[in-house]
Amino acid sequence: MMKMAGIVGLAAALTVLVGPGALAASNPDPKVEVVKVEEKAIVDEAISPQTYIADAQQKGTKISSKEQASILASSCRRWGTGVSAKNGFGQLIISYRLDIDYCYNGTNITARNGYYREVKADWGWTFEGHESGSSGGVGNPSWKPWTKGEFCYLRYGGCVRQKFATVWLRVYGNGSRGFGSDLA
Repeated sequence: MMKMAGIVGLAAALTVLVGPGALAASNPDPKVEVVKVEEKAIVDEAISPQTYIADAQQKGTKISSKEQASILASSCRRWGTGVSAKNGFGQLIISYRLDIDYCYNGTNITARNGYYREVKADWGWTFEGHESGSSGGVGNPSWKPWTKGEFCYLRYGGCVRQKFATVWLRVYGNGSRGFGSDLA
């Protein structure tokens, strides 16, 4: 009984010295908190117009003979970027990526083939869904596809923490390109 009273007394003394919840407030849970966000170009490669056409057809895209002639007279690329986040233990908790295939002729975008999104969520985080869109495209001097993903930490009637990952790419008919991402 003496040992038990000593342990209870020690716990009470620590609560008085530190205060209830003080440790939790001053030291965020490293399993939950995003401590490192990385943004980088993940895929960046030239592909032949023939590869572009074959990949597009394999994905079910119908390409007319006029479109095919335009693509064969173009340069094509596969390009993508993403954003990822790690927790305080260095574990990957969120990863969100956008890849595209497109062709250009020096002035305009001549072809664009859908996008590929890759999503990873781990250590209590779940992926909740996408929202996406684009501006410009074929026949225009640029194309800007974007996607936004919602992530939730511990869904129990609501999210304990919530993060939104946004990734966008902008490609131009002259071959230049840019990208960006955000995790908020």
